[in-house]
Amino acid sequence: VYLYMVNGSVADRLRRKGGTEPLSWEHRSNIALGTARGLLHLHSHKIIHGDIKSGNILLDKHFEPKIGDFGLARGGDENDSLSYILASSVQGTKSYLPDDYCRSRQLTEQVDTFCYGMFLFELVRS
Repeated sequence: VYLYMVNGSVADRLRRKGGTEPLSWEHRSNIALGTARGLLHLHSHKIIHGDIKSGNILLDKHFEPKIGDFGLARGGDENDSLSYILASSVQGTKSYLPDDYCRSRQLTEQVDTFCYGMFLFELVRS
């Protein structure tokens, strides 16, 4: 199911899809903060997204970010005792993933944190 948001994804906006205006630095700052808050909420419920990237951060009519595409998400409160989830294969966007996850296949909150850092890099360089 594809979820449409009025301002598309951060990736759409960074590439100025459809001739859109560039994101202001204020919007970028709010997107970074809102995405961090969303990840904090997910992690507080033991949910690991597994594919944080600009294409999966959607923007509503006020440019508030919403984390989308939970197809690779794992975890939940029933996994409280686990420090990581062993993935059967490496999933996600390779250029955003840390090398240690690619080698070990141990999906942790730190994988999301690393992906978030890559997202921030893209957000400020584009």
